[in-house]
Amino acid sequence: MNEQMFYYKDTLLSRMAVRLSFIMIVIICVIIIWVGITCEWPSPVEGRFSLTKGCRPYSITAQCRGEISYLANVNDTVRVDEPIAYMLGHGDYTTIVRLKHQLEVSDSNYIVEIQTNKFYGDLSVHIKNYITAINEYKIVSESKISDLNVRSNTEQIKSLREKRSNIMESIYRTEEESEILTNQSKQDSSLLSHGAITKFEAEKSKLLSIQKQTELLQLKSELTIIDKYISELMNDSKIIKTLKLEEIAKLENTIKTTYSELKEAVAEWFNRYELRTPICGILENPLRINNRQTVDVGTEIFRVLPIGDLVEGEIYFDALKSYGIKEGMSVKLILDDYDENDYGFLVGQIEDISSSIFKTNELSGYTCIVMVDLSKQSTFHAPLDFKHGMSGIVKFNIHQKSLWDKFRIWLLRKSPT
Repeated sequence: MNEQMFYYKDTLLSRMAVRLSFIMIVIICVIIIWVGITCEWPSPVEGRFSLTKGCRPYSITAQCRGEISYLANVNDTVRVDEPIAYMLGHGDYTTIVRLKHQLEVSDSNYIVEIQTNKFYGDLSVHIKNYITAINEYKIVSESKISDLNVRSNTEQIKSLREKRSNIMESIYRTEEESEILTNQSKQDSSLLSHGAITKFEAEKSKLLSIQKQTELLQLKSELTIIDKYISELMNDSKIIKTLKLEEIAKLENTIKTTYSELKEAVAEWFNRYELRTPICGILENPLRINNRQTVDVGTEIFRVLPIGDLVEGEIYFDALKSYGIKEGMSVKLILDDYDENDYGFLVGQIEDISSSIFKTNELSGYTCIVMVDLSKQSTFHAPLDFKHGMSGIVKFNIHQKSLWDKFRIWLLRKSPT
C-alpha cells in the first residue's frame, strides 16, 4: 500500500515538473519570438568615401594670360591672404601698391595723392577720370566769379536800400504837404463860392494841391521800381549761390563715383596680377610652373594643401538604407592604400547628411560629411602618410525595422482605403 502511494506521488511530481518545464519552454519561446519580431536588428551598410584635410585642397589659377614674375617656393607653409605669385602686370607694381595703400586709408575724404608721372597701365583711364573730377571741383569751389557777382549785388542792394529810405522820408513829408494843400484847396473853393477870394487864388490853390499829389505818385512809383530791383538782385544772388552749391554737390558725387571706380579697378588689378592664398596650408606646384613662364587664363599655378589633424571626408552610400543613417553615428573607414588586416582602419563620425540624391552611371544615393581626428586613431596600426583625396570603403550599421513593424506596414498596404 505504501509503495503504491509513493509511486503515485512520484508520478504526480514528475507530471508537474514536465508541465512546468513545458510552460517555461513556451514562455521562453514566446519571449524569443517577441524579441525577434519587435526588436530592430542591426543591418550593415557599405559605401565609398574620400578624405581631405581640414577642407579640400584649393587651386590657385591664373586670372589672365601673362608672364610669371614671382613664385613662392614649393612646400612652403603659407598663411591666409599671403601673396604666393605675381604676374607681370600692365602698370608699375610699386606705384600701384602705394596707390592701393592710399585708397585703403582715405575712405573718409575721398582724396588721394596721385603721382601723375608714374605708369598706371590698366588703371590709367580711372586715374584720368578721378583727377579730372578733382580739378573741376577745385575750379568751381575756389572760383571768385560767382562770389564777385554776389558781392556786387549786395553792394547795389545796400545802395538801393539807402535810396529807398530817403524816398520813404520824402513820401511821408510829401503826404503831409499834400494833405495840407488839399485841405487848403477845399477851403479856397468854399471861400470862392462865398466871394471871399478871387477865382485866380482858388485855382492857384487847387493847382498846388494837384502838383503835390503828382509828386507823391512819382515818389511811390520810384519806390515800387526800387523794391522790384532789390528783389531781383536778391533772387539773382540766391540763384548764384544755389547753382554753385548744386554744382559743388554734383562734383562731389562725381569724385565719390570716380574714387569708387578707381578703388574697384585697383582691387581687380591685384586679383588679376597678384595671386594670394585664401587658406592656410602647404604649397604644391602640380604643373611644375616656372618663374618667367607665360601661362594662359585658368592655368593652375599652385595648389594649397590644408594642414592639421582634423580630416574632413565625404561618404557616398546607397539610398536603399538611408533612413537609418543619423548624425553622430560612428563609421569604419578602410583605406584602399592600407590593407585592413595589416594596418587596421580609421574611425570617423557622421556630421552632416545631404538633403538630395546624387546620381552617377553606377549608383544613386546620398552623401554625408565624415569627420576624422587623426590624433585619436587607436584602431590604425601604422603611421599614416595622408594624401588629399584618399579613398576607400566605409562600413557602418543601421537599425532596420522590426518584423512587427514590417507586418503592420504590410497590413496597412493591404487594408482597403
